[in-house]
Amino acid sequence: MSVEQAYEQLSAIEGATVVRDERMVRHTTLRVGGVAALFVTCDTFTALRRTVDALLACGVPWVIMGRGSGVIVADEGFAGAVLCLGEEFRRLRVDDRQTMHAGAAVNVQRAVQDAFSRGLTGLEGLAGVPGTMGGAVSTNATMGDSFIGTIVDEIVSFRPGTGFVRHAGSDVTWFPRVTDLPSSEVILEVAVRLAVGGVEAEKRLMETALSWRGSTQPIRRPSVDAIFADPVGEDGRMIDARGLIESCGMAGHTCGRARAFEANPNYIVNLGGATSSEVVQVIYDIMSKVRQSHGIELRPEVKFLGFPS
Repeated sequence: MSVEQAYEQLSAIEGATVVRDERMVRHTTLRVGGVAALFVTCDTFTALRRTVDALLACGVPWVIMGRGSGVIVADEGFAGAVLCLGEEFRRLRVDDRQTMHAGAAVNVQRAVQDAFSRGLTGLEGLAGVPGTMGGAVSTNATMGDSFIGTIVDEIVSFRPGTGFVRHAGSDVTWFPRVTDLPSSEVILEVAVRLAVGGVEAEKRLMETALSWRGSTQPIRRPSVDAIFADPVGEDGRMIDARGLIESCGMAGHTCGRARAFEANPNYIVNLGGATSSEVVQVIYDIMSKVRQSHGIELRPEVKFLGFPS
């Protein structure tokens, strides 16, 4: 692996901006973690393709990151490249069939507000959700009583070594907070089906979504997405991870400057100056307590970057 060689090659790619040893606290909503050896912003598809080709040739591992709302970066950092989609992937348009075509880097709240300004319904359940449209689709983000996968019409992605790949929404298997989209592909654009709706009704739905998130999620503190997936019980039904954690008295559990959010301990907040080691310790403590109390193994659904595998 040659980070230096990769840096030299990436610096010559038009449409790509590369930085050495970038502090990842600037790029994650939890505000923890060390540096990424390389941080690359790709403003065009050609720049993205050439960047990935160069990294593969140099043997440098790479990941795609949006706003970092579902990522915990190790204190030791990441000895590879973090890729961020730039200008070309922030485009947003709505066609005459009320289908919104959003670049993967479009901020979710921008898409929600754009739909609302056009009197279109479908995305109001995402009001208050952080992150990008690419991230929302790749994790099948919750929209109140449903998920974004229910309105996805098409996904355009990039498969290294192949090029553009199109996935019809109906061909994707959508699970709560996860899909069967290949992890090796990079989502570039998503198309979601919207409908003409009443502005006042849509406004009320958005206000309801914001109120619910404000009371159950730490939207005003540095935090990360819901830590644990809901486990499946012996009867095949989903078990609420939040309820399991609360029943063990772990709401408010703290290690250093990291704390399980009091109102919903399936979220962890940074009280200011927390380390990723402290965050991970809170996660381990919760898993251990739930295992001891209920015999259930919780599975983290956030991504860990830079930690030993």
